Amino acid sequence: MRIEHIRNKNLLMKWTEDAWNFPGNFTPVFFENASHLKNFADLWLKVFYNLDVKEWREKLSLELCLAEGAQRFYIRRKSVPADGGERITELAIEDELGQVVFLPEKMSLGEYLFDLSAEGFQHGGLLIWPEGKDQDFYRYVNNLRQTGDERLSVAKVRESLVGAKKKMDEQKEGMGKAKEGYEALKSEWEAANQRQEEDRSLHIESKRLQAQRQNVSEKIKETAKIQERLDLFRQNRDYRELRRIQGELGRLEELLKEIEARLTAYTQAPQIDETMIDALRDECLEWAAFQETVDRLAREIQVRTESVRQMQTDMEASPYDALPQDEDQRLRRLEQEKMEARQKLDRLPSVKVLLGEQEEAVREEEDKLRAMEAFSQVTADDERRLAWEVKRLSWWRSSKISGHVDRILRDYGGRESLERRWAVRLYRFCEKYGVSDDEEFKSRLQEYDDRLSRLKKLRTGMEILWQEIGREREWREAEQSCAERLQEAYESVRVSDEADWLKGWTKYWWEKAQLELDRAELQEKSEQRRREEETLARCVEQLQEKLKGWVASAAELEEVLAAIMKVASQLRAKNEAENEWNDCNRQYHDLLGGRNMEQLMAVLEPLADLERQENIPDEERQAQVSVWHQESQEIDARCLEIEGILRRNQTLPKLSDLEGKLEEAKRLWQSYENLYHALEDAQALLERSWQEWQLKHGGNMTVEANWISSRVFSETEEEEAGLALESKQNYFIYRMAVSQLVVGDQAELPLFFLLEEMKEPEAFWKKILTYLRGLSRSRQVIFATADVRMWQILHDPSGH
Repeated sequence: MRIEHIRNKNLLMKWTEDAWNFPGNFTPVFFENASHLKNFADLWLKVFYNLDVKEWREKLSLELCLAEGAQRFYIRRKSVPADGGERITELAIEDELGQVVFLPEKMSLGEYLFDLSAEGFQHGGLLIWPEGKDQDFYRYVNNLRQTGDERLSVAKVRESLVGAKKKMDEQKEGMGKAKEGYEALKSEWEAANQRQEEDRSLHIESKRLQAQRQNVSEKIKETAKIQERLDLFRQNRDYRELRRIQGELGRLEELLKEIEARLTAYTQAPQIDETMIDALRDECLEWAAFQETVDRLAREIQVRTESVRQMQTDMEASPYDALPQDEDQRLRRLEQEKMEARQKLDRLPSVKVLLGEQEEAVREEEDKLRAMEAFSQVTADDERRLAWEVKRLSWWRSSKISGHVDRILRDYGGRESLERRWAVRLYRFCEKYGVSDDEEFKSRLQEYDDRLSRLKKLRTGMEILWQEIGREREWREAEQSCAERLQEAYESVRVSDEADWLKGWTKYWWEKAQLELDRAELQEKSEQRRREEETLARCVEQLQEKLKGWVASAAELEEVLAAIMKVASQLRAKNEAENEWNDCNRQYHDLLGGRNMEQLMAVLEPLADLERQENIPDEERQAQVSVWHQESQEIDARCLEIEGILRRNQTLPKLSDLEGKLEEAKRLWQSYENLYHALEDAQALLERSWQEWQLKHGGNMTVEANWISSRVFSETEEEEAGLALESKQNYFIYRMAVSQLVVGDQAELPLFFLLEEMKEPEAFWKKILTYLRGLSRSRQVIFATADVRMWQILHDPSGH
């Protein structure tokens, strides 16, 4: 695969150019500065293997084109800054058709294109001619022969590892003691850490116990206070009544103050004075009593009238109002009919099962009667004839002359005997019905009659069952009709079932009865009010007669009468309030006796909480107090124990001091162990890498080196070359051999050959250039140098 060109933008590599074209398989590149040459090598590692770039501008972009025959890859890599100081790298690969090529996850571009790792690329594709003395090239060649890496000397690394391990072994005994000291410190630290955790837990527990002890003490004090309040409450059971009477006295005092204020306002009117009020006090009180009664009755009548009106409206709006009085009985009958129809329908499945059983029994009886069909032809004459034949044969067999007569008929007349003749006739009769004798005939005939009678009964029962099954439709229609009528009745009153309907029905008739009672009571109240108003009118007439001596005109009389009536109502209210207050006050002091109400209130309030506490037995409360005392003692003992443990722990080493010592001891022996293990790992890695290289390339190294040597340097030139030049020749041969072995048969990887300064003879480099140009026929070679003389050789036609 050949690189055609590469372009970069904003990459601070101190280039003189931002783009290179590689038109042929062998392309020389010149740099004026040697540092640019090193940056050129880094560039390819960054492009193909995503290595970090330390020098950035705002944006970095690289464009690379590779070709192999007709196949091309256009590769673009962009890197832009992101949040958090990081950068985002984007890679886009397109083929010659413009199709996007996606790399497998975590695969670099070089691994995809060349199937080589970054290390393989450095060994097989990047050859930087080293700087050094002649003896350095001897070392390089030796390292290349052994490991394929000019900078890696197996012998020196082994010696260094052995020496380091020897020093480590010398310190092993001391490190063992350090580790023992660390383990001892660790145990002591763990104990101290455990003590610290224990101290923390003990401090927490101590605070919790102190809070718990305070809580228990408060409970004990509160319980003692409650007990004292209960004792006082039990000694003053009438306290609630005292408090009620005290509240009533306060209410009456407030009422009296309000009445006095209204009286004061009324008596300041110009129409009346104190003399008039005192003279007419009795008449005023009498009138006020009647007026109060009339007003009370008026209020009651108004409330009752409104209640009756509202009840009447509700009754008229009730859906039950339009129903007849026996509607509940009709609905009960419908419900009963519906239930009976449902019961009959529920019984139909069992009736059908019973019908099937009877049908099966009928078929069995018919089959058996069909087998006894001959007995259906038996008549009464047949039964009498059979009885006669049996009787005659039996009589003949028991007769004394039967044997003699039968013998004469048989021996002298040549005829059958009478016994045989009659026996044959009886046999033929029985054979006709499939029986052996007359007893079996009678038995079978009786069985036939019984079965025939049973069959008739079964058929009669079947007819009854069929009739019952045939009424299924009738019962379903009856059930549906009842259900529909019931539903209509329920929907008419907006209920869902019978229970709600009956509940509403009962409520309706109760309210109707109550309405009649309320009407009667309203009539009675109205009559009573009429009588009281008549009495009140007479009282007012008397009062007006007395007022005529106090006023001059009729208009003034009306004003005075109105003012007197206001005063009269307040006088009566005051009189009633004073009487009620006196009664309450006397009852209060009689009940209180010599006790102090303020002291009782200070102890017994709030009373509701005290009454709840009274429901708890004193024994239970005292038992709880004993438990709390015991708990308090246990808490005190535990607190003393915790204080002793904390004092003892304060004398032990602190955790912070042990942590410093422990960290120092841990760092000492762990650094030793880590270094020892690292040396062992390095030695194992070295041996494994060396063995892998020898196994994979050791046998082919000499063959490949001899082949390259034969193509670059002749035997005569090698013999004539000095030791210094010979080491450099060998370096080139083995370095190229390593490159060829790493690349293998595929020539996808270009060869980057970098020379900073030419210190060898021109002839030496011309032979190398001749070989590289020959190599470029199968593999692209990019020769970069910072040496002016080499650049002239590269452009000298004779250099070919």
